[in-house]
Amino acid sequence: MLIGLRIWVLGCLVGVASAAPSDPAATDAANRRPRSAMVSGALPQSGDATLDGQQVRAQMMLRRQRYRRVLSETRKGLEAHPTDPALHQMQAIALAEFGDYHGAQESFELAMGSEFAIVLALVAEADTLRMLDEPGAAQAVRAELLNSGVSSNRELVMLSRLFEDYRYHNDVEGMWAVAHRATALDPTTSLAHAMMALSHIAMGNEAEAGAALWTAQRYGGASALASIAEIEFHLAFERPMVALQVSDERREKVLKSKAFMVSRGRALLAAGEVHKAVDMCDLTVWRMSGDLWDPSLLIIQAVTYARMGWVDESRAIMEELQRSYPHLAAVQEAMQAVEAASLSGTEP
Repeated sequence: MLIGLRIWVLGCLVGVASAAPSDPAATDAANRRPRSAMVSGALPQSGDATLDGQQVRAQMMLRRQRYRRVLSETRKGLEAHPTDPALHQMQAIALAEFGDYHGAQESFELAMGSEFAIVLALVAEADTLRMLDEPGAAQAVRAELLNSGVSSNRELVMLSRLFEDYRYHNDVEGMWAVAHRATALDPTTSLAHAMMALSHIAMGNEAEAGAALWTAQRYGGASALASIAEIEFHLAFERPMVALQVSDERREKVLKSKAFMVSRGRALLAAGEVHKAVDMCDLTVWRMSGDLWDPSLLIIQAVTYARMGWVDESRAIMEELQRSYPHLAAVQEAMQAVEAASLSGTEP
């Protein structure tokens, strides 16, 4: 799955790395390129003014992280140019960002040959592989990125994505190894200590998790992962009201994070704030222009609906998730919760 694309883009990435300047100052300058460099690169000039214009508009929206507009622009372009690999690649990146991993997979397979936005494409591909039950392949892509000569700041961000790969599949050993690597890379960042806190939470080490959270807050704990770690810390050790308070305090700062919204949904449900969970789901759907694709968010929505007594709507969501993501343990657990609600008429 997606193997052909991975071979192509990794080959391009290795080629770029091998051509990098040997002068340390030049290398440092290259590593300090702005984030926009991740979405530039080999945007081909086809000679077709309409196609070139569509590509440029989509590229601009990708640079600004306006993923809904990326989808709009790429769909328009693909209606007239259905085989253009750069448009398919940009569409795949946006679909993965929204959580439509099956759609992203299809677009990646049609993007063969594109050398545009290689780093972003690899990150999105790894996210897709994580969710489509290929964690080993996802980790291999992350490893290639980490070994390609990125800056320390970007390496830390990529380590956090690798950490999430392990965390999603409950691989505590992998989480622990990545957290240690991150703290060794930069012990003065909240991101690294948030990973350490989540590792301790997974192992049931309350005191160590609390200490790691304190350190993360000391170094500026308003990042999405630090906020998630604090919420999950209180949920794991049976303090749902405190978890909810943390999610209330942080939601405006990390509103765009899907993972944060999942933890906030868990906190709302654990605290018995089912109506607020409904409001959160509705607001999330509205922000995504009516589409909710991410399976973790859909699970929160399904369990919320079940607790409201909307069993048919809840079952419809879960049945679709079972068809699309039969391998995810979280889907099976949520289905049991929904069935419990429908049979007993009480909150699962």
